[in-house]
Amino acid sequence: MTKHTEGPWLIRESRGDSRGNATDSCRQWVIDTDFKPFVALLEEWKTAGNPDAWEEGRANARLIAAAPELYEALAACHDLLLMNPRYENGRAMRMAAAALDKAEGK
Repeated sequence: MTKHTEGPWLIRESRGDSRGNATDSCRQWVIDTDFKPFVALLEEWKTAGNPDAWEEGRANARLIAAAPELYEALAACHDLLLMNPRYENGRAMRMAAAALDKAEGK
């Protein structure tokens, strides 16, 4: 298993940019835990060309925050697939192995 900050990861939303400037054009989503104050930062600017930036940013923050649970669930599914030789070279096995390798930096 890869070494990452233990979950669950939480999301805090705030207004302003990463330089501390208060602005209504930018939102930040900070991903952290109860015991580690900062895991990741996502920042989105709302512009005329990107009116849905905040909805997209919020969705991306939720996906990032779910990463530890998704990793554990995928690893468990991968282990189940390994138990059945019928799935050894199947598409689901390849996809699971590739995603786990990516998460582990392989």
